[in-house]
Amino acid sequence: MKVREIKSAKNRENWGSKVEHLIKGTLGKKAGVTVEGFGDMFVDKIRAVHVETWKEGIATLIAAGDYAPTTANGWLAILKVIMKAAKRRHQLPLLATEGIESFDESEHETYTDEEPNSLTPAELPGFIALLRELHPAHFAMI
Repeated sequence: MKVREIKSAKNRENWGSKVEHLIKGTLGKKAGVTVEGFGDMFVDKIRAVHVETWKEGIATLIAAGDYAPTTANGWLAILKVIMKAAKRRHQLPLLATEGIESFDESEHETYTDEEPNSLTPAELPGFIALLRELHPAHFAMI
């Protein structure tokens, strides 16, 4: 019987992209490093040391500016869910992600004063005009 716990298309897409990083690995263009994924390992052979090694590699990519810690924490959260389910399903003696801390997000600025996630008052009229021209059906919602 298929449980189908991930029902929405958006959640399946979200999980799919994160799982892809966990399986295939992650390329850091700025860092010039590829962090190996877990795709070549059987789930019962993954240990905390493997997760820590992966985490150190991802930390290198974060430090280089390839990825944000929030993105990496999303990957780590999915890994934790997968490993917890594997432990339960396969009656594994250890949980490889137990005690693995999330990446520190305290110093990561999502939006800065120089690049805020908003339009300035001067930019707004041009944006509205272009929106009306390109997407008239959605103009009323804005």
